Amino acid sequence: MIVYLLFFLFAGLNAGVVFNVSEDAARSTLIGYIAEPSTSTEVTYLIVYPDNATEKAIYVDERTGAVRVADELDYETRTRFDILGVPLNGGEGVQITVNVVDVNDNAPVFSPDFLQLDISEVARKGSLFHLPAATDVDSPPFDVQSYSILRGNVNNVFRLQTSKVEGELVTKLQLNGQLDREYRESYELIIEAKDGGEPARSAQLTVRVLVKDVNDNAPKFAKTNYSLTINANVSTHTPVLNLTATDLDEGINARISYRLANVRSDHISPFTLHPNGSLYVSAAGAAAAPLAGTYDLVVVAADGGSPPLEGTAFVTVHVQTPDEPVNHFDIVWLTEHAEAALDENITLGAIVARLSVAPPDPRIHLEMSGCVSLCIRETDTLHVYLLSVCAPFDRETTSEYQLMFSLKREQTTVLDHPITLQIRDVNDNAPVWATPSVSIRLNRSRDDAVDLSATDADAGYNARISYSIEGSNAVIIDPESGRVRLADKGCTPSPFISFSVIARDHGRPSLSSSLAVRAEIAAVPSSVRCALPLYETTVREDLQHGSCILEIGETIEYESKRCVHAGGVRFLTLAERARSGAPAAAPEPGRAAEPVLEVGRAPSFDAGRERGGGGAAAPPFDAGRAPEEGRVALFEAGRAGAPSSVEGRPVAFLVVGRSPSALAGLFFGAFRLPPLFLAPVGGRAAASSNMSNTIGEHWQR
Repeated sequence: MIVYLLFFLFAGLNAGVVFNVSEDAARSTLIGYIAEPSTSTEVTYLIVYPDNATEKAIYVDERTGAVRVADELDYETRTRFDILGVPLNGGEGVQITVNVVDVNDNAPVFSPDFLQLDISEVARKGSLFHLPAATDVDSPPFDVQSYSILRGNVNNVFRLQTSKVEGELVTKLQLNGQLDREYRESYELIIEAKDGGEPARSAQLTVRVLVKDVNDNAPKFAKTNYSLTINANVSTHTPVLNLTATDLDEGINARISYRLANVRSDHISPFTLHPNGSLYVSAAGAAAAPLAGTYDLVVVAADGGSPPLEGTAFVTVHVQTPDEPVNHFDIVWLTEHAEAALDENITLGAIVARLSVAPPDPRIHLEMSGCVSLCIRETDTLHVYLLSVCAPFDRETTSEYQLMFSLKREQTTVLDHPITLQIRDVNDNAPVWATPSVSIRLNRSRDDAVDLSATDADAGYNARISYSIEGSNAVIIDPESGRVRLADKGCTPSPFISFSVIARDHGRPSLSSSLAVRAEIAAVPSSVRCALPLYETTVREDLQHGSCILEIGETIEYESKRCVHAGGVRFLTLAERARSGAPAAAPEPGRAAEPVLEVGRAPSFDAGRERGGGGAAAPPFDAGRAPEEGRVALFEAGRAGAPSSVEGRPVAFLVVGRSPSALAGLFFGAFRLPPLFLAPVGGRAAASSNMSNTIGEHWQR
């Protein structure tokens, strides 16, 4: 019987009606009417729901024909509802179609959100590497629309190549430059996917790129030429020279072994070289022939790569006969810790070391190489020298010098004395921002944060930076990382705020620089919230004029116990400095008391009122008229016109709303006054307490 009945019902359908409703519509939102709105109290329609899910989500009033949202809608779960409405007066049945319109209520998601890539340092420019795609369950244009490298792309060595694959936006990591493991071993890239919402939602993927080593660096000696003098009777068990080469590669590619080159197999060499780089007098060579004269050796350092790479150095050994004097070189550093270390701001002309050669020999002279900022000065004493500063140092350019002091007899090097000179940092560089100003965007409804960082060319504590905010208390910053976020996500009266970020190093004295920031505050609520009947907060007595204290909430009306959005967010700010302690001066007779707090609707709220002639504050509304919607005034007890029955210095917070159910009562912890509710009645204000007459008279004044 039911089957036949439904058949006849559908057979008599007219063209039907189609409605579109946003998936974020609140419960009880009116979608439309089946026909002309009816005020009938009698049942007019027979409503046929095809399934329980439809009946739960959409409600059709069988008396008025009104179509409303009955429950939360979700486009990602269901995009359409079909309902049949049959007039009981015998008219044609109505096919009701409700299309759910997608909103950007889902952010993109990377799964997984971390990826490690191993890339050879000789990978060709343009090489592509697959990245996981971000997914977004929203429909176009709220699905994934773009990918970008947010940070970590040092020298722009990478770029993204994006394309559509079966309607889905995917991206690959492309090598945009030449990798060099010896310059940088790894990269930490932050890839961001954004959808098409306004503001856009986003997700981040961390890509760790490890640069794999290849044998592209040969061993390198600190010097290409070494010179030394030894006694003819030197022991064969004591190394006369230790040679060291370095290889910028890693692993087996950096494992170095040493050998002597150009050694004839039929010739017994007077020297032998250990694979670790130690040069000895050969016992066999010393037994075959006594040491005498000068020997020129070629030392080869080979790494463990395949094929191995080699570096060479030349060693000149002068054998000193017993009747020749043995020369000695001595240096005394006149620095703070008697070390070969100088501050980069050392004064020109300063004496930094005393040099001496013994025994005195007119044929011997001293030379130095490796640093043009130091000069050797002779003294009145033979073979005693002073080392002075003759040009400025800059640690940020060169932090270390390889000095070589050489004793020479005519053109022959008698003795080489290598020394490494360190240049110590001083705080001579302030933190530097990439640009003098920047624009950022923060969302009140999400835990948005933006990283702002400066660089400092100094080293150690002189380069350590701390961050702070000047010019606004609406944002806070992590002093270590420079991450900026809203101080109170719900309390930002203006859509734009300007402030400065101060970067200060830890040097003594410290240096600083500032970055001008203009922040756009996106005021897109994450969800509709019902207003609370009571709020409580505490106000400091030294709070500045215009400071935001509290987000009062959204204007909410209730219908059938469902929360319906009916207004915008309001913000409570100081109209003047709230003071406690000293009594407030009473205004002149006939004038209204000064409002201490006031409410504005974001984003055009003006935190302060214009003061008229005579110094009294302008009243929150015109005399004799109903208060303006959304305006709030906080009056201190003890002032003229305030309720005399209140003891001490409490305050009455008066709120005007669209209906009594939309009103909120506030009391502040500093004053502890029970909440007072006020609603407009017939163009006048009436209070819901026994103080209503006093307050009404005050408002009229």
